[in-house]
This record gives sequence, C-alpha cells and structure tokens, in this order.
Amino acid sequence: MHKETVTSANLRSPARIRTRAGLSVACSLAVTAGVLGPVAAASQAVAAPAAKAPAPAKAKAKDPEAAIIKKAQNGSLYTAGKSLYGPLTATRATVSTASAHSRIKRLVGKRLKNKAVGKTYSYVVTDVATGKSISGRGSRTGRLTASTMKIMTASAALQTFGPDYQFSTKVVVLGKGKVALVGGGDATLTRSNLSTLSSRVAKELKKDAAKGDASTIAPEPGKALELYVDDSMYVAPSKPGGWTNSYQPYIVRPVRALGTLGYYGWDSTVNAANYFRDRLKVHLKNSGIKYTSNKNVTRTRAAKTAQVVSDFKGVPLSSQIYSFLQPSENNIGEMLFRNVAHAKGYSTSWAGSRTAVRNVLSRELKIPLANTRIDDGSGVARTDRLTPIALTTALRRAADRKNYPKLWPIYYGGSLPLSGRTGTLSSGSGRFNTRPTVCARGKVRAKTGTLFDTIGLAGLTVGRDGKLKAFAFLVNKRPQRYSPLQTRRIVDRGAATVNGCY
Repeated sequence: MHKETVTSANLRSPARIRTRAGLSVACSLAVTAGVLGPVAAASQAVAAPAAKAPAPAKAKAKDPEAAIIKKAQNGSLYTAGKSLYGPLTATRATVSTASAHSRIKRLVGKRLKNKAVGKTYSYVVTDVATGKSISGRGSRTGRLTASTMKIMTASAALQTFGPDYQFSTKVVVLGKGKVALVGGGDATLTRSNLSTLSSRVAKELKKDAAKGDASTIAPEPGKALELYVDDSMYVAPSKPGGWTNSYQPYIVRPVRALGTLGYYGWDSTVNAANYFRDRLKVHLKNSGIKYTSNKNVTRTRAAKTAQVVSDFKGVPLSSQIYSFLQPSENNIGEMLFRNVAHAKGYSTSWAGSRTAVRNVLSRELKIPLANTRIDDGSGVARTDRLTPIALTTALRRAADRKNYPKLWPIYYGGSLPLSGRTGTLSSGSGRFNTRPTVCARGKVRAKTGTLFDTIGLAGLTVGRDGKLKAFAFLVNKRPQRYSPLQTRRIVDRGAATVNGCY
C-alpha cells in the first residue's frame, strides 16, 4: 500500500499551514463573467508525510493574496454583498455557441489523453445556463475527489446557515467563581478573537465583583477564579476509516468545536482554552480577582441555560468560505461538516454529518449524488467519491443567484481561486503560468484537489461564445513517474480549452 506523500504548491497565505515535512494545501480560482456573472474554480494538494512530522510552523505571508485572506478573516472583505474583486464584465462572444461547443467537444478529450494523466480519469463540461453536457468521459463515474469535495461542503454550509451567519464563542457561568469557555464551532476563530473575548469577560467580572455581597459571578474575596472549557457541541473526535494514520494532526487536526485558525495539533480545545486563560489573567491584573493556575483548562459540560457572561461572534460565513476555499484549509471543512449536522438535528459524529450534508445537497440543492460517497468535509478521505456531473451541478447552483441565492460567496464572492493569480491556482503554485495555459490566466475560477494519486480541478469559465461553462476533471491512479505538477498542467489545458483561449 502506498503512503501518501506531501506535495507543495508554494501557496503563501496566513491560512495555509506548512510543516517542515512539506505539507501544503492548494486551491485555485479564476474569474470571468458570463450571462450569470463571474466564475469560480479551485484546487488543493493534500498528502501525508511518510514519517512523523515536527510541530507545524507558520507560513510567511508574502504574496498579495495574504492581505485579501486577512480581510476575509476579520470580516472586512465584503461590501454590499460583493467581494473585493467584484463581478467582472461579461466576455463578448467571438463565435456562435454551436461553434464553441463543437470545438470543446473535439479538443478537450483529445488534450487530456496524456501519459501524465494515465487512463483512469473522468470529466464533463456543461453549459451553465442550460445544463447541457458539451463533452465528457465517465461523467457519472465516482472518483476520488481530493479537495474538490470542498465545493460540496461549502455549498451545504451556505445553504444551511446563509452567508451572513456568525458562529459564536461564549463564556458562561457555572457557579459563583466558576466560568466556562464554550466552543460554538467557529472555524475561523483567531487568538486575537479570544483575547478580545477575555477582555470582555474580565470587564464583566470586575463589574460583578464591585457589587460586593450581591456578586453572583466573581469568586469570593481571597478565592481564585476557576475556568473550565466546554467543547461538547461536537462528539468526541475520532478518525474516520478513510483517513490514514499519518493525517492527524499535520494535515487535519482531530475535529473539536473549539480551536483557532491555523492550529494543527492534537487538542485544539485545550490549546485555545489555555491561551484564553493566559489573556484573562492579564486582563484581570490589579483587579483584586485572583487567577493563579497554570494547569491545562479542564473540560466540563455547561447547562444550555447557563448565564452568558460575554460572547464573541465570528466573521460571517461568507468570509469563512473565502478562507476555506482559497487556501483549501482542511480544518475549516471538517468543522463546517459538523456544523451542518448540528444545525439539522443530527449527531455530529461522522455518520450523522455525512447524512446531514448529503440530505442538504440532494434534497435542497438537487445535486445528483448517485455513485458518490461523502465521508468528510475536506476531501482528504481515501473513501470519498464524487462524479464530475455532481461537481458541475454544484457549480451551476453557485452561479444561479436567482434560484440559489445563499450560495453567492462561492462564485460571486470570489471564494474560488483565480487561475494564475490567487490561492492554490496562483502562478507561484505553477498554475496557468506557462504555455499553452498562460492565455487563461485570470479567466478561470476553480477548486483544485491533490492526493498522491489524484488530481482534480472543478470550476467555471466563460467560453468564446460569451457564455458560462462548468467543468470538472478528476484524475485517479496518477502515473507516479510524473510529478503532480506535470499532471496538473495537463488538466489546466482542459480548462484553457473550455475557455477557448487555447
């Protein structure tokens, strides 16, 4: 059995985490506008280290995309429902639709026949407005997905919560002198957010202590404050069958309801709670309220009716989707996967989350799921399967703002990486920066996916007829004598052919 090896797409952003073993997660997006507006596509690279990797190091934010992701994280990316990029002007038709489709049908399949792709692949190209299949091969065959699965997770989350929803992290009262930090599934919670919350809690504790005998929250004089943590919104973490032993925690951490963005370790809850504890001690300094313990914060389960001391509402889900798809951040995907289950009344176990997500996709979004298997939210599971037609249908839904308005962040919000420019489709990751695909730079939005034997690319582009096309390419059993980048560049040729510039 092959072990998955780590690949690097040279993506630089605050939300991308590397280890010295070379871990990288890649996604990409290109934008062009057609009848329905801008287009989106993205790709990810995921693989597991052959040996245990050392502690993860923070990636340096060097490219311009880092500033955009930072704005997404702090909620300042969107104005009046539009992304910082904004919709692009529709491309003027240079040929008839019949001519454009004939060329796509004649050339896409031909250009995918390459030794770096091998023989185990499926694809489909569809017209977004009509849903008509233009070209395809095994379009209803289930294939390993890699991170193209993130399109499905993002769609299910947005349909369930809506783009403006904010997940909340709070502190509640357990008893006099006892409080608990409660995780609420905020997938883009930062240390800065926890510091803000600790400051708010300290302020409330000081106000309560000033009440003297009427105090109900602050500890008795001379006694120390007791802090606990509650992450029971999710069931205890476990490893699904499709994850190799080397995945955790360096590719995806054990899934808990509390954790900070960018943390790849075994216990995100304790890590976040201990940081909150340290900041709370700073904010309580010289207040007369003691907090002296340096031990790990202890878990508990707070009553649902417990009094709230203070809370912190995270960025809107629309911003989370940007931080999820551009750098293809696995931990966000797994938390959103469980959040859908929780909201729909299912267990937040793997089984409950799978059922909830599939129901949203099939029943609410009408995405055909025959021959598919959705075992996680990030797409790293070796057991995940999607069909090209399921992916292009999801992309068509994202581009249909009239009938599926909640999905706008995926396409209209610029969350999918732009070819040769942003996220995991940036030129720094080797995408759309060489002939013959450089002609499609800035003209394709797509989600990428990479496992050691799998390459995926699913997205949207405007054809030469000025109309939006959706495509999905899934390559399995990639010939190992070729590098992942060599295979990716052949797949990129397929996208450039759909666009018509090549």
